[in-house]
Amino acid sequence: MKSINIFPLTIFCAPIGFPCPENDPDKSRSQLIQQIVAMRDQSEPPTSEIAAWTGDVRGHEFLHNEPAFIPLFEAFENSVELYLQQMGLDASQLNLYFTRSWGVVATAGERVNRHAHLQSHLSLVYYLQKPASGGRIAFL
Repeated sequence: MKSINIFPLTIFCAPIGFPCPENDPDKSRSQLIQQIVAMRDQSEPPTSEIAAWTGDVRGHEFLHNEPAFIPLFEAFENSVELYLQQMGLDASQLNLYFTRSWGVVATAGERVNRHAHLQSHLSLVYYLQKPASGGRIAFL
């Protein structure tokens, strides 16, 4: 675990791993990816050739309610509690809940545009799959 402090932002980096209820992480990960790709295939495509598909603006913004994703979100909750502890806060004094969560599908040359998560106090990013040269993230 490490924290990066860029006032007023603190970025917490922690290995979450991949929780796997079936003892077959590759199969479980593949199933989650397939579910997100199916969501993409069932919705309208992005309007720009360089825009990645993002479920939050395509009617798929509640992954945390999908049964197959629950073990992953339980792992996220544990990491959030570690973050709060590292920040000197008592998580038991807070009501933690997920407001929105979505998948992103990006192919070579596509990206997610600059945006803000104004509805949340904390944001979390987790890559189910990414090529070695992809998955860059920038905080502005």
